Amino acid sequence: MSTFLFLPEDLVVPKPGSPSLKNLKEAYLKRLLRETLAIAIQNRSWNLTPTLYELLAGALKASPKSLLEILSSPEISPIVWCYQRKNDFPNLKKPIEDALQALPGSLLLSLSANKLLPPGGAKWMTSAEIISHSLGFSMKLEEGRLGWHFGAGSVSALKSSGTEAQINLNSETLLGRRPAAAGIYSQLCYVTLKPPRPIKLALKDINPIADIEAHPDKAGNALNLGGHSEEDWRAALAQCLDWISELWPELFEEMEILLKQIVPVGYSDTWHLSASYREAVGTIYLTLHPHLLTMTEALIHEFQHNKMNMASYFDIFLENAFFPLYKSPVRPDPRPLWGVLLAVHAFLPVSEFYRKMRAARHPVSQTPDFERRIKEIDEKNREGMETLRMHARWTPAGRALMKELEALETQHQDNKFFNSRLIARKI
Repeated sequence: MSTFLFLPEDLVVPKPGSPSLKNLKEAYLKRLLRETLAIAIQNRSWNLTPTLYELLAGALKASPKSLLEILSSPEISPIVWCYQRKNDFPNLKKPIEDALQALPGSLLLSLSANKLLPPGGAKWMTSAEIISHSLGFSMKLEEGRLGWHFGAGSVSALKSSGTEAQINLNSETLLGRRPAAAGIYSQLCYVTLKPPRPIKLALKDINPIADIEAHPDKAGNALNLGGHSEEDWRAALAQCLDWISELWPELFEEMEILLKQIVPVGYSDTWHLSASYREAVGTIYLTLHPHLLTMTEALIHEFQHNKMNMASYFDIFLENAFFPLYKSPVRPDPRPLWGVLLAVHAFLPVSEFYRKMRAARHPVSQTPDFERRIKEIDEKNREGMETLRMHARWTPAGRALMKELEALETQHQDNKFFNSRLIARKI
């Protein structure tokens, strides 16, 4: 495409006061809204009164901004995109169809919590479990209940003789609802990492394609705490986010705009792997690791992927993005140029973060291992950038993005030269 819906430079390094990531997210959510409305029209078999389309149309009229933010939730957007692309995942059609059946409940729960339902509320005749990232809980009906009734900020269970007492949709009334009260169980499924920040640790993940894994050393991304407690994960991730917010506040502000959840996928003290999906913008899959700097690096890396995943809904960056294959600077397997671009786009900001940590004389940066890691990342970035310079056939969007990447690469080279001169003076 020849017209940018965003500024390429803001995909690389955040600039203070730049609104472009917000603009990109808004464009992305408007496209997501169109897909969601199309699904609501196509799937009228849901036993729902009023229809999902009518409910979404009413919410759109009442508060477009609130509805768009609801759609960005990790229990909603991945299902919409996976269903829209279901033919691309022929072996996962059933999991995608199953996930789709839960979509009305997640939407209704969020519409109810935001008081965006019509005066009579909505009824959904199903016993399906429902989940809400914004509330932080999943909800399930006690046996014998026929369905759900959603009101303005409340929910109740339907039974043959009428309706159970209403439950207010807030954390205080939902917390610890075991055993069931008023016919509904609730269970914590998201842990807030930095209250009142929106980024959460997921204890439940309904992404129907999470088992698809592109990395040769990893088999899927099933949620797994790896033998560690929720508090272990929360403390580690909170520390990583603290470092980012303290040393690079502009990047952390971008994370708050886009990042919704971190899904735990095991523990290892010998290796660290992470992942993200184009269909799940706002989600990062991450292993727990004893070295928090390694996890911080992965957070920045995967967040950069999230930005590019979102941008890819609007712009094509390479004319030869997926063929042929080339040596990757960060992967053991040959990669298309799109993969090489994703690598340098992720690791140049990682290198920038390390430099900010070093400039602040952070205690973690005062070790030989820290300097060795910067050198290693810089070398991989150089290798990846050289591959792109030699082989990439850029679109206008890609050319502008590459210009920003090269500017950051040059800045790092200049900083390295400057630091070597300082060392020479001390000697």
